Amino acid sequence: MLVSMPPTRAALRALLTAAASSLSISCSSSVDVVGPDGGQPPPRGCEDTLAGLDVDLCSPAGYTLVQAFEATATVDSVTVRQHWDYVGAPPPETVGTAGVPCARATDAATCEATVANLPFVPTLVIPGSDFGPSPGVGGYDFVYTDGDEVGHVGVERTFAEVFGGVDRPEEAALLAQRAVSGSWLDCSRANVSVRPEGYDVLVATGVACGPGTERIGHRVRVAADGSAAEVSTCVLAVGDPGCAIGRLTAGTQLPARPRGATVGARLAEFAALEAAAVVAFERLACDLEALGAPAELVARAREAAEEERRHARDVGAAATARGGVIEPVHIEPHVPQTCLALALENAREGLVRETYGAAVAHVMVATLGDPSLRALYAIIAEEETSHAALSLDLAAWFDTRLSAAERAAVARARDEACAELRATLHAPTGHEADAALGMPTGARALALFDAVLPSAWALADAA
Repeated sequence: MLVSMPPTRAALRALLTAAASSLSISCSSSVDVVGPDGGQPPPRGCEDTLAGLDVDLCSPAGYTLVQAFEATATVDSVTVRQHWDYVGAPPPETVGTAGVPCARATDAATCEATVANLPFVPTLVIPGSDFGPSPGVGGYDFVYTDGDEVGHVGVERTFAEVFGGVDRPEEAALLAQRAVSGSWLDCSRANVSVRPEGYDVLVATGVACGPGTERIGHRVRVAADGSAAEVSTCVLAVGDPGCAIGRLTAGTQLPARPRGATVGARLAEFAALEAAAVVAFERLACDLEALGAPAELVARAREAAEEERRHARDVGAAATARGGVIEPVHIEPHVPQTCLALALENAREGLVRETYGAAVAHVMVATLGDPSLRALYAIIAEEETSHAALSLDLAAWFDTRLSAAERAAVARARDEACAELRATLHAPTGHEADAALGMPTGARALALFDAVLPSAWALADAA
């Protein structure tokens, strides 16, 4: 059997498995989403919503909810906790703490036990968390300690009381997210404007990935007393119909339907994408051969097509067994690609989407509870790693055939695809199916993404 170049594949596999393993140990709470429209003119119709925003809370180190409490002097500490609501979900996870819990308690042990046993009461709802046995429960809560007192910010004490008045943009950003249900700070551009009476903050809802999707910007006015109100909205980005995790070829049209909420439905979506990848690799092999690429690269593309064919068959069978219905993916007739066009496609589909998809597969292997699916994805993860390694080796070969200007265009396409995909990962899906399949979402997806990209791209130079 043909295999990918050992140096690239071995190094990539080590990177992906290490990133997957790290999710069970640590999860970054940093939110530093860079959108596809960063640094460009405002989208049409967004002039009023974006006017005057000149402070970027996400640069240079990223934005976290804990930052809102780092200057708080009215209490001893505030601990930010995150929780997902689905059957078998783990207990609330601590994202971070500002201050020292129970620092002034007369009985520190009792205070600490109270904190540890305090029920989770979300006062910032995670997008899409309305599912499971307790609809609407899920997101973040904020536990404060003040001497012997322990409570929830937003319940026993208001946020403005704990802040001591809103006089920092980080505080305003948190209140803006609470004002617009299911929103997060928009890190694709400057997101705060300082006003004499408070702050204007840009938050976002929705994701621009797939047909019929869009990311909406909401300008929220936050006053010094903690009151917050939305003043304008606009469409920041419209979804790319071909957006997906995994390699797609030009002319692929995914079905316009909401993401499946059951395991069977999600697996049916995966099976359809695997089937589309068969065509992508078959066409890639033909185009490479026509361009005079090394025989090994052509052979590896054909081998990848056969592996994707097997993935589509096996994942499709698993989906059908769990009640999923596989919908066809329409693909336009093939038009032979130039070297530059193929390099651009490889940058978007291979270096970004396929590489991240391989990392997700490794996470699924580590966390899936279903033995049969875990065994299936153990094979898929290894083969998808080979496909991602092929993308890296192709990028190195394309560089030898392209001019400096063309190489710069490929780098821009790769970076734009990276930003687009990362922007879609911010909002947790809220589906039990994703949890059951062991898929990282929200902050965990961002942590995986940042651990893998762009580190993987450097492997092509080292091979």
